Amino acid sequence: MRLLHWLKTYFKATLRTITAAIVVTRLEKGSRYEELVGRLRGGSSLPDGQRDPVVYARVVGRLLPILPPWSMGRCLKRSLILLHLWSRCGLTPALHLGVRESEPGAVEGHAWLTIEELDGFARAGSSSGYLPVVEL
Repeated sequence: MRLLHWLKTYFKATLRTITAAIVVTRLEKGSRYEELVGRLRGGSSLPDGQRDPVVYARVVGRLLPILPPWSMGRCLKRSLILLHLWSRCGLTPALHLGVRESEPGAVEGHAWLTIEELDGFARAGSSSGYLPVVEL
């Protein structure tokens, strides 16, 4: 019985993750980040029992290489998809965009999420070595 519950939970999370990736793909075209983040935070709440942010983090992590939008870097794609899903879980994730010098004269960007409401699971992605530039 527990296996069946586990399978149903992950199946539903997989469908919601694919849907979230499609939503991100549609909304990100021509949108500024402030507007995009605001729209991704909207949407109806998920039903009770389907609001486990850890399940969504695991599913997004597994599916990330095959999820759209394909023109976006992995960290930004993961952050935007999880921002949408976690917001629907009733959380208020903050999107951080940062930079670091990768080699002299070259700068690389990175995106990650933080959530103040969760103890022990407060971050998706790593800010290690990146200087936060924007928080949305």
